[in-house]
Amino acid sequence: FQGLSDEALVSHTWGTPKCGHCHGGGLADVVFNQMWKRSYRTLVPSLGAAYIPLLWRTLTDDPPHKNATLRRMLVRAWAELDHCRLHFVIFMQANLGQLRKALKANKLPMLDMHNILIFDSRGSDTFPAFPIPLLRNTSLVCTPGTRKNVSVSFHGGCTEDPLRPNSGIRKRLSRLFENVTDARVAACGKLNTDFVSELCLSYFTLSPPGFAPSSFRQNEALQCFALPVIISRSFGDAPLWLPFQDLGVDWTQLGVVVGGVAALPTLPDRLAGMLADTADMSERMERAATLAPLFTPEGLIEYVLYVVAFYKARGPRGAFRGACLAGGLARRLNRAWLPP
Repeated sequence: FQGLSDEALVSHTWGTPKCGHCHGGGLADVVFNQMWKRSYRTLVPSLGAAYIPLLWRTLTDDPPHKNATLRRMLVRAWAELDHCRLHFVIFMQANLGQLRKALKANKLPMLDMHNILIFDSRGSDTFPAFPIPLLRNTSLVCTPGTRKNVSVSFHGGCTEDPLRPNSGIRKRLSRLFENVTDARVAACGKLNTDFVSELCLSYFTLSPPGFAPSSFRQNEALQCFALPVIISRSFGDAPLWLPFQDLGVDWTQLGVVVGGVAALPTLPDRLAGMLADTADMSERMERAATLAPLFTPEGLIEYVLYVVAFYKARGPRGAFRGACLAGGLARRLNRAWLPP
């Protein structure tokens, strides 16, 4: 499996020379793979589980799925797994649906996911999974002493879920905020190569959905101590994916979470009201700064190792029950549905 990931790193081009954070870029699972390669001899006995060190994006996300060689290697290697033992994987900008489609295109069978614990950054599947943030392999860093002077910002592509082409959330944002004081909300497709500085200057940053419920922006915002405004297509047919609620993170106490196109017109006044409450904003910014280390590749490593170690004594059944509960929390803001 490590050989497959090494091959993927060599054969795949990550990011662009001009702006590694604008399109593509290495993902945080690369950092986890490197850590595991150095430490697996001590981690496997202590965790009671083995990580499968694959960079899944190369194996799932290259339509029209011409790269059959790596997938045939994957199927052969997967057949050697001992499914009586617990293994875990990290899906970073990839998901089971993509994997199933890619294997089918190459006339290969779907992998047996029995006793495979999934850490998922996208929230596109219903299979039990522990939610994690969608992250690059490096964190964004603000210049010390940066003073915020942008009320709300957004520069991003016009990516929309092809199954819901009429949602058009990203295309509505620039006009919605065109008369808002100190806002920098551009028309979708107009990118900012210095968007890190813009995030660092911003109090709020808009985090609309793209191809999946999650987005890079909602996590990059926290790296820059900005408050994410998470926009779901709706709270009904397109669920949220809010990581770390199983640790007690309350996203409504950080930024704003809204659902559906119908909620968009209220956003400018809502954010203006929040900005006017300086005491509340100070508390929110302090929470964001406290939680920011979670939303980094290093935070991902700590969370994954903590979860696997926590469920060591509870066995695979306990681990999958935990994944069901954590995934259920990530899709909702209301926790009242949880069993006692």
